[in-house]
Amino acid sequence: MSRRRKQDKPQLLEVTSPNDGRVLATLTMHDEADAQAMLARAQSLYAHRDGWLAHYQRARILKNLAAMVAAEAEDFAMLIAQEGGKPLS
Repeated sequence: MSRRRKQDKPQLLEVTSPNDGRVLATLTMHDEADAQAMLARAQSLYAHRDGWLAHYQRARILKNLAAMVAAEAEDFAMLIAQEGGKPLS
């Protein structure tokens, strides 16, 4: 298991089209230490509910997110189709 120090260059993953091999996206990979740190942070935030937003604030955030996703739906569909090597029809 590799452990990456913070000053080390992060590993990248290129997502390519199965049709022509072109790079669709480049993603930063996380190692086990990164994942453990993210899980610990999430568990800590969940356990301290006094810092949570009120339900109406969370609902507003989710509605805004839904609107943002809907506005980008066609782009998401194109990317998903390209990742799978399928034409979008």
